Amino acid sequence: MTNKEIENLPIVYEDYPPREPGDFVCTSFFHLRTTSLEKLHFHSAMEIGRCITGSGYCCINNQLQPFSAGDIHIILPYQPHYNIASSESTDCLWHFTSFELLKVTSENLKIDPQFIVSLINGKMTASGIFTPKGNPELVAVVNDIINESLTTASEYRAELLSADIVRLLIRLSRLSSERKTPVNILSTGYLEMILPSLSYVSNTIFRRGVPTVHGMAEACNMSESYFRKVFQELIGSAPKNYIDRALVSRAAQQLISTDLSISEIIERLGIAEPSTFYRKFVRYYEMSPNDYRKMHRSADRKPRI
Repeated sequence: MTNKEIENLPIVYEDYPPREPGDFVCTSFFHLRTTSLEKLHFHSAMEIGRCITGSGYCCINNQLQPFSAGDIHIILPYQPHYNIASSESTDCLWHFTSFELLKVTSENLKIDPQFIVSLINGKMTASGIFTPKGNPELVAVVNDIINESLTTASEYRAELLSADIVRLLIRLSRLSSERKTPVNILSTGYLEMILPSLSYVSNTIFRRGVPTVHGMAEACNMSESYFRKVFQELIGSAPKNYIDRALVSRAAQQLISTDLSISEIIERLGIAEPSTFYRKFVRYYEMSPNDYRKMHRSADRKPRI
């Protein structure tokens, strides 16, 4: 695929599964099954990840960067990207962790938010795939953050994660002075118009309610018809599709991290029609919820409640 072809790919917003109340990081395991680029996506959070098994390519900054087991990737907020596996027969497993930079730095460490904004928008040019051989210090920091995000101990967890994230930013800033490649980050001005609707969806799911398009529009103080139009233009999908994806993503997260039965997960999410849920889950993950759980449990990860 040429750089010009990459530039012409559609770009859509995709949020992470809703976080636990009070937490500022979201962590998940994901098997890459796609082998062709059809779109790029972005999100408001900063994302780091490490490749556990397999190989493939990360599309970022209009380039395809190869990766293999042990490599990491770093994605800045609002930076279009997409990871694909090298082949359908490759078992390509990634562990992703995301966090809201301003929340981490301003609330936990009392750093001026404007400093972080200026750092990302003006000075940060290092992102994408990094290898243990080429950038051992950066890879070590990312692994520290991911490992700490998996811990269940609450004592000093927020402080350790926040400190490691600042270490990561400093490492990136130093590396950015050596890299002159511009970073492709989307403008966030118009996106802020519909951010309240995304928060509404996450909060409603956590309260075990089912979000509605009307509720999303109300959160943004817009009429429903106008909201549908604006949302489609900014996010690249209909509001109802975003709600469906958020519910299915939350279910996938609970399939991995809890011992709840599939029927219990469906009930907790307030889904009235299990058959509809199964159909949507297969559409997004290309396998049944039961097969999805079995595949991730095979990696010897102990479930957590």
